[in-house]
Order: sequence, then structure tokens, then C-alpha cells
Amino acid sequence: MNEYEQDRMRLQSALKKTFGSDIAELRWFARTMPEVIDGDVVGLVEMLIRSLELDATMAENARKDLYYTAPPDANFEELRDAAAEIWRSIDPEKETYVLGIRNVRDNFMYLVGMLDSNNQLILSDRLYNVTRRMVHDRIVSTGGTDEIFKIRE
Repeated sequence: MNEYEQDRMRLQSALKKTFGSDIAELRWFARTMPEVIDGDVVGLVEMLIRSLELDATMAENARKDLYYTAPPDANFEELRDAAAEIWRSIDPEKETYVLGIRNVRDNFMYLVGMLDSNNQLILSDRLYNVTRRMVHDRIVSTGGTDEIFKIRE
């Protein structure tokens, strides 16, 4: 890496430290500083703004898509087995149905939604915190509120 590239990296790092992810402040900086700083710096600031905007868009899309994202198999199986155990006492035929559900898209949350709130509370108590957190995060990602799967300290 040549000296010019090192300077660009140092400047980008300094800009991130100064402005963080405040896109409005970076835009102000890019608009008001061109007479004082060279065009390369303005270009770097504009590139950083685009990068931050893209990061924000990707984070928003990831948040929205979380509900439809299958969790790791181990967490899915933990939730599915706990749900099947609850269904065994309610309707043994549903237990068999639940055990046949695969870990794709929103089936993780489908298993939760099959149960009423009282049985969701029982389900929540049977899950490890990491799996409960996955359910909670998916509920919250859709704008919902969740007191059942929230980690209680």
C-alpha cells in the first residue's frame, strides 16, 4: 500500500471517528468544506456517505427479513421439540404434525404462532435463553411487542 492509500485510510478512519454514522453531519461537511479541502477528500467523504447509507439500508432490510430467516438447526429443533411436547398433552395428532415441520423460512415463528399465549409462556420457559432471544428478536423486528419470550433477568 502506497503512502497516498495509507493517507486515505487514515482520513476515512478519522472521519468515521469524528462523525460516526451521522450521515447528515457528513453531508454538511461535504457541502461546506470543498473550498478548504481538496477534491480527493470531498470524494472520500461522499464515498463514506454512500457506504453509510448502504449500511443503514442493509440493516433495515435485515431487520425486516429476520422474521422470515430460518435460525440455526439446533435452535429450531429445540423449539420444535418443546412445542411438540406441549402439543402431546393437547392434541397428539398435532404433535406428529409439529415434528414433521422443517427449518425453512418462517417455520420457526409458525411453531410459536400455533400456540395460544398461555402455551407460548410454557414454551418460553422450556427454551434456552439464546433460542428465546431469537424468537423475541423476530417478534420485535416486525414491530411487535413481546413480553413472553423477552429474557427475564
